[in-house]
Amino acid sequence: MCLLWTAALTTWGQQTSERDSMMWTGPLHWLERVHDFGAFSENDEQINCEFRFVNTSDEPVTILQAAASCGCTVPSYTTDPIQPGDTAAISVRFNPVGQAGRFEKAVYVRTNATHERVRLAVKGAVIAGETTVAKRYPVDMGPLKLRNGVAMVGKVTRGLGKSVYLDGYNSSRDSIRPTFSHVPDYLSIISTPEVVPPGELVSLSLYFQGEKCQEWGLITDSLQVAPNPGMESYTLPVAVIVEEDFSKLTPEQLAKAPQMQQSADRIDLGEVELNSTTPVTAAMTLTNVGKEPLIIRRTYTSDPGLTVGVVDETVKKGKSTQLTVTFDPSVQPTGIINAKLTLITNDPAEPTRTIRIVGTRK
Repeated sequence: MCLLWTAALTTWGQQTSERDSMMWTGPLHWLERVHDFGAFSENDEQINCEFRFVNTSDEPVTILQAAASCGCTVPSYTTDPIQPGDTAAISVRFNPVGQAGRFEKAVYVRTNATHERVRLAVKGAVIAGETTVAKRYPVDMGPLKLRNGVAMVGKVTRGLGKSVYLDGYNSSRDSIRPTFSHVPDYLSIISTPEVVPPGELVSLSLYFQGEKCQEWGLITDSLQVAPNPGMESYTLPVAVIVEEDFSKLTPEQLAKAPQMQQSADRIDLGEVELNSTTPVTAAMTLTNVGKEPLIIRRTYTSDPGLTVGVVDETVKKGKSTQLTVTFDPSVQPTGIINAKLTLITNDPAEPTRTIRIVGTRK
């Protein structure tokens, strides 16, 4: 099965590089034993090269076999004896289809001149065709293509860190050096490798530094990515959900924990006049029926025209506060009101709640 360039092949190649650099193998003198095709497109026709050698012995030499390590690499050769002093060649044809990325393929040659096999190698970098790139890396950032267009960090415990990786690809025939700007303080990002050769894969490594983020719940942000310094930059959205860890609370602590009770299951704005520009406000009562103080970590909504908040962020045992919603009808002059807000508290039984906001038009 055809494989892209691997660490094992790299190590093996390093170990044999000294031997491969020796052009003399018994009575044969090779003019070249490693051929680098450089960078070329997967859409290119099959490419070829020749490995030529001279018979420096006093006897005819016959090529007995030339076998490739992969079906995408096909050697061909003459079976006629090569007379003393004559030159012959082994032709190697490489098919780049489906071989996107850096590669090295071996061809092993046996002759009647020696018992040792001669290793020849072809290498290079295949630039994936547009169809292949679009399928595997659909996010277009110029020469840099990404598999995903959003860095989804996911859920993170407050104060802790988390890493996320975005796979990318250099679709150009030149090396690129991704750079980053407008990175939020609680994020760090690096490119591995720092310089990405043509046709090579790249990993963008993001690290969320929880100790630098003071927000709770869903956080949506972004940073700028440029494939090369000075090139046009592209926006990379980032999403993370910061949660509190209640797993280490003892039964005694849970028994004393705050408990939030709502006065209703939704906030009803009532009837709002069509095309009105007058804001409408409604409220819900939140009561702490637990023993420890209830802390309102955050209230937020992504629906337009709505602002939400609480009168008191800390609610003592047996006390209440008001969760208020103000709707600006000028932002949404028509249509029914059906929105939601998110409420985050230190109630371990239900720290995150979603509350509906409804209303009608007249």
